[in-house]
Amino acid sequence: MNKVKLSEMMWREVKQYLQNNSTILVPIGSTEQHGLHLPIGTDTIITEKVCYDVAKMMSL
Repeated sequence: MNKVKLSEMMWREVKQYLQNNSTILVPIGSTEQHGLHLPIGTDTIITEKVCYDVAKMMSL
């Protein structure tokens, strides 16, 4: 599996990827407080991991 995070790709890599693939997984998560024990980005962290695992299973 190559790079799968759009935020880590250069625009030319994105263009090349989209010429060969039609699937993009977009993680969406709230930025909000989760008490004293979790970071405010918890929802985004979880959805990024889910998208990464799905991309791996789909060989994206």
